[in-house]
Amino acid sequence: MLTILSTAGLSFQEPSRANQDSISYTSYLPPPSTISLNMFLMISSSSWESFFLLETEVVISFNLVMTSFVSGMIQIQFLSYIRKFQIYTHLNYNTFELQNIKEIFNKGITLRKTGNPRESILYFNKILERNPDHLDALLNKGHALGRLGRYHDAIFCYEHVLKIEKKNVLGLINTGLCYHYLRDYDKAIAYYDMILKTYPKHSNTLYHKACSKALQDKQDESIGLLEQAISLDISFRVKARGDTDFDKIRNNERFASLVGKWNN
Repeated sequence: MLTILSTAGLSFQEPSRANQDSISYTSYLPPPSTISLNMFLMISSSSWESFFLLETEVVISFNLVMTSFVSGMIQIQFLSYIRKFQIYTHLNYNTFELQNIKEIFNKGITLRKTGNPRESILYFNKILERNPDHLDALLNKGHALGRLGRYHDAIFCYEHVLKIEKKNVLGLINTGLCYHYLRDYDKAIAYYDMILKTYPKHSNTLYHKACSKALQDKQDESIGLLEQAISLDISFRVKARGDTDFDKIRNNERFASLVGKWNN
């Protein structure tokens, strides 16, 4: 029979090995026996290490027949409480980390959208230092780098995204755009085709492929793709009017007719 008469501090910590040795579970132990246990728990996390020194006075009445059983139950109960306490502290720390990362990410997004791509990269880098596979941070860093004309660096970010998700549409289309701006139109088209293979009616991709084809002076292919894009999203008709990518085919009657009409 186990009777805990009084405790100081937490009563669910596991005794240290040294203190366990001080308890003599022999064939004879006069009941009741009062034993003072110094129990230590070290809790470690990725950002801190704390040591809790707890001293608990436990008064235990031993039944000679049940000594071994009771000692085993004490250890099991202590281990159970320790595990629950460790899980609780770990979850609290993770919640803090997630909230902190979300705040950093939102700050980076705000800077990127308000015309501060260079500063936004600093915030995305903070996230990527903690989690190199953070997809949203990689995509937004790539976008910011593209705004700065650092297309090769942007491609590096998008390639990382595609290693994690090889069919990530934003990763594919933005890689294509980077190669487009680097005037490597064949590579740009290759990335657009990866999207169109899965999503043949992806209007944005059809439009960008039309731009690359126009710069290759492949007029019929370009206009055919542009027709598809406009049939899916009429806003591309207006966009194509002022897009310098179509300068080479602007005098084409078919192109002029396509972008000059306001109604389907």
